Amino acid sequence: MQVHTAPIVAVDISLVLILKVRNWDVYSMDITRFEVAVGYRGKTLGHVTSEHGHVRARGSSYVEAVLELNGVEVFSDVVYMLEDLARGTVRFDTVTQVVGWLGFSFVKFPLKVDIRNELECGPDWICIGTVLWKLKDSSVLQSCKY
Repeated sequence: MQVHTAPIVAVDISLVLILKVRNWDVYSMDITRFEVAVGYRGKTLGHVTSEHGHVRARGSSYVEAVLELNGVEVFSDVVYMLEDLARGTVRFDTVTQVVGWLGFSFVKFPLKVDIRNELECGPDWICIGTVLWKLKDSSVLQSCKY
């Protein structure tokens, strides 16, 4: 039996996203499954999934994905995020899994990648791995390190 002294307000959010993916390499990717688990301060917030997609070689492509945030506690998670953003940065933990095919010219190779990473965000920038991006024009600002 659990007794709660105060009610906890939590929110479930589901959004359909269209992600613009830039690929500067000479290979293309056909994505069969793409999933990113998103965590904040040691707690899993939700995940982003995509069941299909094609990323062109040396170009930009749009990939449809679904963002699902489950049980985000309004009074603790959101307050901490606003507090971190007021300091200038919000850090998320991500675990990414990509399954698909890597294409080079007329040859395709199977692809399966698991990546653990930290994602750091500011008001007008985002740092993924070691690359710092400016959000307004998606340009690379500099290399960032944790």
